[in-house]
Amino acid sequence: METELSNIDSEAARPPVDKQSTVFPTSPSTVESLPSGKKKPVVIGIYGLPGSGKSFLLDQLKYGHRHEEFRFYEGSELIAKLVPGGLEAFQKLDKREHQDYWRKLAIDKVGQEAAESGNTIIITGHLMFWKEGDKEGVAVYTQNDLHVYTHILYLDVPAELIATRVREDIRRSRPVVSIEHLRKWQDTEKRILRQLCYSHGLLFLPLSPDSCLMKRVSMLIHDFHDYTEERNLCRAKLKLDEIILNRYKQPEVVVVIDGDRTLAAEDTGALFWGFHRALQDTKSEATKQNPLELLFSSPLGYSYTAFLQASLLYEETSTASATTMYPEVVLEAEGLLDGMNVLGSGCITKGLIVTPTVKASLVARLRNVHGISVCALGDSPLDLPMLKMADRAIVVVGDEKTRSKSMDLALLDAINDGLQAYQFLPRVCASPRLNTTKLPVIQSLDSHFIESLSGTIHAARLLQTPTRNAGIDGHLLRLAHSRVGWYLAVHHLTEILGLQGDLIPHVQGHLTDGYKLRDEDSTLIVALMRGGEPMALGISEAFPLAPFLHAFRPGDITNQHITRNLKVVLVDAVINSGKTMTEFVQHIRKINGTIPIIIVAGVVQYKVVSEGAFAQLLEGCKHLSLVALRFSETAYVGRGATDTGNRLFNTTDLT
Repeated sequence: METELSNIDSEAARPPVDKQSTVFPTSPSTVESLPSGKKKPVVIGIYGLPGSGKSFLLDQLKYGHRHEEFRFYEGSELIAKLVPGGLEAFQKLDKREHQDYWRKLAIDKVGQEAAESGNTIIITGHLMFWKEGDKEGVAVYTQNDLHVYTHILYLDVPAELIATRVREDIRRSRPVVSIEHLRKWQDTEKRILRQLCYSHGLLFLPLSPDSCLMKRVSMLIHDFHDYTEERNLCRAKLKLDEIILNRYKQPEVVVVIDGDRTLAAEDTGALFWGFHRALQDTKSEATKQNPLELLFSSPLGYSYTAFLQASLLYEETSTASATTMYPEVVLEAEGLLDGMNVLGSGCITKGLIVTPTVKASLVARLRNVHGISVCALGDSPLDLPMLKMADRAIVVVGDEKTRSKSMDLALLDAINDGLQAYQFLPRVCASPRLNTTKLPVIQSLDSHFIESLSGTIHAARLLQTPTRNAGIDGHLLRLAHSRVGWYLAVHHLTEILGLQGDLIPHVQGHLTDGYKLRDEDSTLIVALMRGGEPMALGISEAFPLAPFLHAFRPGDITNQHITRNLKVVLVDAVINSGKTMTEFVQHIRKINGTIPIIIVAGVVQYKVVSEGAFAQLLEGCKHLSLVALRFSETAYVGRGATDTGNRLFNTTDLT
């Protein structure tokens, strides 16, 4: 374990390098042998110094969760049951590797039981033992522990209290050690455990003893048992739906803002930990580094587990610092100063874990499910997935000394990949990112800016009026649908598919810069016949180089059509049940599982994007986008004079 302990202070005592513990068992561990995609069984370790109250807490938990999906074990009792002669025989084993064999066997059995039963297992354990007077402690963890455990809860009991408990314990004979040695032992364990957990994807949380400890741990093990990345995303979507649906009037425009270094120039994480250090009044080298920087620079990176651990970091210090300054995403409807709603990361038992994926999913839900135009504001590479999903993307540019250093390169890659964004400089001293050609500057984010975002809403209302007018049919209705197709192509498909430069002849006789749809001549426009043809012709007018195909059924799209093109645009006038469009998408996916597909429609029934097969397709199918002029709460199947196809082609009297 030498490489994993290399960042620990050299002056601090630490366990010796355990070469035996770094050797993997001959049979693969339970976790490594899990089928791909299966959730890792939850195994929670309760750690702490002897006398910290691990057994007492375990007994309380066992009594309070007798009939639930939890199982509780003392680590030493498990070993005693396995070793012939019990714990006394185990302690007399002459070689360290002999003891490690039984430790590995015990934890592997725990992992196997958790995998087979689906229960969450809580087990007490030790990281090391350290006799006072010895230069360093003796590590008693194994590599198998790091593969089986998913969470470590560390009882961070004051050394004075531990010393008193050890001295007054009449049930067990324990050596009396000094308070100074207990502190050194405890600090060393916490540093090593945190580093080991970060390196192996475990979640780590020290817990201070108080009257609510049992209640806190009980809530935590329930959340650890149930909480997954998918559940977190579902909770975020439900919270978003609640915010939107509880408003008196659904907003036309929602502004989604990353709260950190976007609403304020300062890094709220740095502010929090600076404030926490001041309250701690410590000059220790270990406290000088921002814990978030240490976390996100670990092998966890910016994974969901890392953001979950960040939430636990704030929970770890919240009682000591008396503050609730959490990273957050702010949703504000129709105004930057009026009616803000917050979706933010907080303690795991109450809040959400806001990751880049969650931000992007919420923006997509606002657009695709609620039919709301979205303007997203962000400042770092972590915000780019959200910015790409928005109708309007704004990069907030802060002071060069504090803003993200990696944003320029990531932003340039995103722009080259089709992102159309603007930049806002909230301070006069801030210099622009990239250049103002690639990233045009917006001068203000006041109420007039919000009103300008409604321009697309007004245009959509004008365009949809003739399509809904019962007095318009035939040629005039086809013309209205064609205009809708052209509008959606120019204003929305270009944002999704991107543009590329194209030299064109200037009227003065020389060549000049022009633009066209990226890979326009390899973007297949498919008109779902017959209602989709007029809109598809409008899209074709905007993209004249794109190949055009009439399709009455999915089989009309052949392998040759897909292999010769890089993108597919499926066009229909109305999506009511989503059944036909689902069949077309599934047919294309059988030919090519990754080709980008953009669905374009004039009107989409509201429920079809929130529940059912089509909604699941939009949610789970990669490289699939939906663009619609409007969403309707009315569900109907047109017949005769109400059928869109009949109205478009004056065939109402023929049906």
